[in-house]
Amino acid sequence: MLTLLSKILNTILPERDNHKAVRKLSRLIATPTIINLNGFTVHCLLEFRSSDIRAVIHEAKFYDNLKAQELLGQVLHNFLQTHADAYDLVIPLPLSTKRFKERGYNQMERILKQAGIDFNSQLMKRDDRPSQTSLTREERLENVTGAFSIAIEKAPVIAGQRILLIDDVATTGATLRAAKAALLPHQPAAITYLALAH
Repeated sequence: MLTLLSKILNTILPERDNHKAVRKLSRLIATPTIINLNGFTVHCLLEFRSSDIRAVIHEAKFYDNLKAQELLGQVLHNFLQTHADAYDLVIPLPLSTKRFKERGYNQMERILKQAGIDFNSQLMKRDDRPSQTSLTREERLENVTGAFSIAIEKAPVIAGQRILLIDDVATTGATLRAAKAALLPHQPAAITYLALAH
């Protein structure tokens, strides 16, 4: 009976290819690298060129897929275990209010929770801007300039701290650069940039 019901549901609502790919994965193999994006150093854990990695990122980001978030959380957990004393403050890049309302969650917060990592999602805010995904490199740089701000009442938390700023995918580094510009006036001791994939 259950098999028949599954077949009927799959006919009406076919399973996404990315969902199928994630369902078959038991773990991800990290390939930590340090890359230079337009003069900007970014630590990356996974290769976005891999179809499995793309599937996991898309499912975690756009479909709130728990297994995808768990897989990415495990990779992040393993990386941060070996760098546990290097950072005082972990900040996931925020979504704009509009994007958060549309999606209902910030995928990086969900992934950090799966990784068992303490983080602060209240320090930084992001203005509503067009999505970066459909923009050219130059448009991305312009689109995120000035997009981030720090909550004034929270700003004293930043001074002297070694900050790890985390995003899911780094393409041009424009988003991380804009976030850095918002943090620097508050005098952190250091800012390290980590992307799950590039």
